Amino acid sequence: MADPAAPAGAHPSRVPRVPWPWLVAAAGLVLTALGVWLLTRPQGAWFAYAPLSDATYVPARPSWAGIVALGAGCAAWGGSLGHVLARRAAWRREGR
Repeated sequence: MADPAAPAGAHPSRVPRVPWPWLVAAAGLVLTALGVWLLTRPQGAWFAYAPLSDATYVPARPSWAGIVALGAGCAAWGGSLGHVLARRAAWRREGR
């Protein structure tokens, strides 16, 4: 049975496909930008110089959400870029 999404008379190899690597790469870039934005947000809201008190300023650690978003984003667009480059190399070897 023919694919209902395919245009009439289209060759099976010419059926439009969803560009998954490009969609994953775009989502990865969004996650990377989100991670960078989260990591550059100020975490500490105060700064005081108090030489007569025992309180010291300890900067806050970076947010875990930013680190996870940055890592997942880089992995997503890096993996999809590797997939696209590997597919191109295979096509060149086949002589397409």
